[in-house]
Amino acid sequence: LFGGRSGIFTSYHLYMLILHFAQKNGILPVLMEGYGHHLSSALHWREITEDYGDDKSAISPLYTTDEPDIWAPDLTKQLVEYYAKRDFTKIKIYLGNGRVVKRSTDQLLLIDPFHDKDLGVCAVNYGATHMNTV
Repeated sequence: LFGGRSGIFTSYHLYMLILHFAQKNGILPVLMEGYGHHLSSALHWREITEDYGDDKSAISPLYTTDEPDIWAPDLTKQLVEYYAKRDFTKIKIYLGNGRVVKRSTDQLLLIDPFHDKDLGVCAVNYGATHMNTV
């Protein structure tokens, strides 16, 4: 967690994103049911993400499955694709229940009482943050 309190992205944050991906896509229950004995804190990430290419005879028991979507390199690809579609400036992720919620905007919203409500609105992006620093 070193650096996390200073706003630095840490391996802990990465693990949380992986857990969210697994719970959101229904992967976690399948992994726990079929491969629980392979999942431990002692398992190094390289062991589960190494791409064996087409030589499936060299694949360890973790990779032997009739479900190709559970194959670790495929899961890694799906994880990257899942988060590539997300705009983190617009969403919040709740790990407790797996929800993705639209983030409230950081706008300074000024409504002029003497003008039409549609014309008398000034919305400044990041305005609230700028005002807090003044």
